[in-house]
Amino acid sequence: MNIYTLNRLQAGQLLPHYNAIFISITCPGDEAQLVDGWKAVLRLKIDDVSDDHGGQYALFNEDHARQIIEFVFGHLPDTLFINCDAGLSRSAGVAVALTEIIQSRYIGKEHRYVLYNKHVAKVIRNYWYMIHPSNRKWMLDKLEARHGS
Repeated sequence: MNIYTLNRLQAGQLLPHYNAIFISITCPGDEAQLVDGWKAVLRLKIDDVSDDHGGQYALFNEDHARQIIEFVFGHLPDTLFINCDAGLSRSAGVAVALTEIIQSRYIGKEHRYVLYNKHVAKVIRNYWYMIHPSNRKWMLDKLEARHGS
């Protein structure tokens, strides 16, 4: 599966691709305008924060992670597009976590992902390992082998 992150402007201009799905992440009260015709679209409304500051912000949570996992694995697309306002933080956090889960590789240090929202990625990873505990041991074994720990 190819995974791409986009900013809000790019998302609104992108034409639907064959067997591609779209996750659109915006702040509460906003919505990215997407071209009609996508196989499926998941819209999430969360703020770009890692703490809700006493309920002031819509923080990414386990329910959002569940929606993402069910959406992606329910459709099994060739391509996944993810947008947020700038295409650098929330969407990148989703891309980093899903790439680790699906492709077993870490992309968090790649130039386009260095600003990824670590909270978003962590919640998705934790949800995945909660529903697939054997994958956690497999990933830890793989990381240990890679880093010689």
